[in-house]
Amino acid sequence: MKVLLTKSKKDYVLLKNEYLKAGIDLISCESIELKPFTIDPCGTRSIRRIANNCPVLITSSFACELWLDLRETYFVNSRPKYYIVVGNKTAEMLKESDPDIPIETIVNSAKELKDYNFTNIEKILYPCSKSRRDEVFEIMLMKKISIIDFPIYSIEKPDNLSQKIENCVLENEINFIVFYSPSAV
Repeated sequence: MKVLLTKSKKDYVLLKNEYLKAGIDLISCESIELKPFTIDPCGTRSIRRIANNCPVLITSSFACELWLDLRETYFVNSRPKYYIVVGNKTAEMLKESDPDIPIETIVNSAKELKDYNFTNIEKILYPCSKSRRDEVFEIMLMKKISIIDFPIYSIEKPDNLSQKIENCVLENEINFIVFYSPSAV
């Protein structure tokens, strides 16, 4: 069986052997590009000022990588109160690279945040993509928590994506396509 995987080349390399063990041949076709924004020092200073000592919500490993870079530069003198994290991979990155900041909780999906007991939180910093998850905003609104929205990257489709996928399917006799991002569909 052949499966077209729409994740990054990096993820493809990590997953390929696991799928092969299950008798599945993976074919890679990246369907999104994650592009960091150029940081606006003035805007970042404002966010740093209003978000100092706030909890930080991280919902993706890419946002985590960019946030950790910001912690070493623009946010070096700001200290988050703690992290609320979606995903074990992201939590491991934070434990390794920012060990002095505690991780309050780890959930498997953003939807699980609605079951988390947010106590004594008035606002939360959310470094995210420009096309961030509305479900996070809905949950925080329901819990009466202000979100400091901090877009640090964009999710873009590569040029001629549909042609690229079609070519992969035809050339490789694909049985299934696995989309990992709603942006790619």
